[in-house]
Amino acid sequence: MTHVKLRFLAFLVAALALLPSGARAFCYSLPSSGVPIYEYVNDVTGRYVLLWSGGEIATIDAGSAETGWHRTGNVFGGAGNFCYYFGGFFNLPMCRFYAPSINAHFLTARTSECDGLRRNTGLGWIFERDDMQVFVPTSGCGRYKAVNRFYSGASSASGVAHRYTADPRVGASLLAQGWIDEGVEFCSVDDSVQQAIYEYANDETGHYLLLWDPAEIATIDAGSAQTKWHRTGYVFGAFSVRPNIVPGFRLCRFYAPSINAHFLTARAVECDGLRAIPGSGWIYERNDVSVHVPDAAGECGGYLQTPVHRLHSDVQTAGGVGYRHTADPSIRAALLAQGWTDEGVAFCAASYSAPH
Repeated sequence: MTHVKLRFLAFLVAALALLPSGARAFCYSLPSSGVPIYEYVNDVTGRYVLLWSGGEIATIDAGSAETGWHRTGNVFGGAGNFCYYFGGFFNLPMCRFYAPSINAHFLTARTSECDGLRRNTGLGWIFERDDMQVFVPTSGCGRYKAVNRFYSGASSASGVAHRYTADPRVGASLLAQGWIDEGVEFCSVDDSVQQAIYEYANDETGHYLLLWDPAEIATIDAGSAQTKWHRTGYVFGAFSVRPNIVPGFRLCRFYAPSINAHFLTARAVECDGLRAIPGSGWIYERNDVSVHVPDAAGECGGYLQTPVHRLHSDVQTAGGVGYRHTADPSIRAALLAQGWTDEGVAFCAASYSAPH
């Protein structure tokens, strides 16, 4: 038995010696979901940065009105700090630097770049942190998403820029603008799955409702003859909520029996506010779907995102009052002509389809 253990230890030492620089131990299984890394953009400079620290994110989110930084809705899956090598992947620390002279952030999981910048402090890059591990491929990203690093050397008052994207359409757009593709930076452990949000209308009350839970949808569809709820044919693209990754913001749904109305919001101030006041009459129902939200100007900045407006009717009828969400300009115009109020872009749909 001792002889077997010694042979195993010799094998282990030899195997460790073959690991790429920065990889420290074996990983017996790859995770099905990653630790979230959020992309932010600055409204003033147009620069991008990746953030993952909870405290840092809370500070940035709280001061977004002053600093101009806000989430784009893009989320990448990091590897945390638990898993280092297995099946063609190894993970390395994601190093983040900042250069005040050119007002630029730079992130890299490439050991030569990270170690080089940390040693050569005279280059002007200030080391900020490296407490997030990301998977680096040895030969492709497999079932994970390849995240490419792009660089714009166009010097301006706002500095130069780097951006990281897994979307080939965004990459093509950046290349067309003169950015340089510096190759795959890391593999995003992203198990966020696009989830459909269906619009329903009620034949009796004239009200509208958004549903996304399969069990709830099956129940409503099965009883549509009795409840009078039916699909309108409009479908919005959102994302499933997983334990470790929540792309964008959760969509909260409430119901007020006194006015027979459903209310949906992805705005934290509205969701948290209503949940904190039980006496408001709004009963919290669920928030297990995630959507992208517009920026401070009410625009959907993500590539191919569709703005979905929320409209409200104050007209009190036997059926109560109503809300409707639409991405169709003609529907919005018709509702406005009927006296509805446009409350702005409620969320940005990742996809959108209308009835044929």
